[in-house]
Amino acid sequence: MKTLFKRFNLHGAFWQNNALPITVWVCAVCVVCLLFNQQMPRIEMTGIASSENRLISSQVNGRLKLIHVKLFEDVKAGDILAILENDNIQAQLATATAENTRLNAELLAMEDRLRSSNQNKAMQEFTDSRRFNVDVERNRLRILDLTTLIESDQIILNGYKYKLDLLTELHKDNIATSYEYQLAQNEYQALARKLEENQNALIQTKLDLENSITRRDQYAKMHPIPQSIQLAIEPLRSKILIQQRKIYELKIEDAMMIIQSPIDGRVSQLVRGSGETVLRGEPILSVSATQTSQIVAYAKEIHSEKIEEGLTLSLFKRSAPQTMTPTTIQIVGPEIVQLPKRLWPNPSLPSWGIPVILSVPEDLMIKPGETVGVIGL
Repeated sequence: MKTLFKRFNLHGAFWQNNALPITVWVCAVCVVCLLFNQQMPRIEMTGIASSENRLISSQVNGRLKLIHVKLFEDVKAGDILAILENDNIQAQLATATAENTRLNAELLAMEDRLRSSNQNKAMQEFTDSRRFNVDVERNRLRILDLTTLIESDQIILNGYKYKLDLLTELHKDNIATSYEYQLAQNEYQALARKLEENQNALIQTKLDLENSITRRDQYAKMHPIPQSIQLAIEPLRSKILIQQRKIYELKIEDAMMIIQSPIDGRVSQLVRGSGETVLRGEPILSVSATQTSQIVAYAKEIHSEKIEEGLTLSLFKRSAPQTMTPTTIQIVGPEIVQLPKRLWPNPSLPSWGIPVILSVPEDLMIKPGETVGVIGL
């Protein structure tokens, strides 16, 4: 009994002497646990560097005459990537040329009719009015004829140019003969000179048209134009206007036959090859910029309250040389999306997250498609 009482006194003395420290330690542990439970884990994300990518499709139906670039070849904005051909355009241009010839013949016939009917007392005024108006329409027809011819020759010249470029490379490698190379060069130069002459003639004809319109208008102020002349010329004028619209549409369609690069970059994919037929909207190739333009990362749902535009994070490059630089969230995606498969922790189990676009530090050397780590508090 004395032994039990002695042990009880010893325990009581222990608790009496150490109650305060024990209480303080218990409270501290509780506070730490509470704070730990309330504290959110730090932000950890994986991002993928990306660049501008353009999938280039055909805007018209046609046949791929030439793919002018190779896979992974560097290109500049405006460089010609491919050339399409469509026999229908050539046929329409030939038809337009024939129609121009017919309109010219009709103009001459109309001029003869007006001359033969000019037997009244106002002969001189009638003749002058007829001459001024006919000059205007003749210049318009000449412009239309030259425009049609230039467009037709330009299509042929483009084919000659790329044929010459190809033979130039083959000639350097001793694959093409000097005769073939010289023949292609002569064809190109001859047509180029003809095209230049027609372009100069077109410029001059446009000046002549402006001058003839000025002369006609000045004369009309002093001498009213006979109604018979207006009525005689109006049908021909309408036909010429229709032809001008047709030529304009053909010029637009012809421009679409030459496919140019919209950006500086590198040919990242060739979908179709020379000789294949493509329809409007079908992809031909793609061009990707060589510089990273943005980094897309994916945050976990538990970080949704922390993720906001303007938040500064740390971005570290995983490939050599490994660096860590600050980055800023520029845009936060509006919804939770499925991550790219390469970012799934388990390849057979999809992962989801909040997409964010991060700024690319100027001194960060990173290739498009490379992954980076992103961390923040």
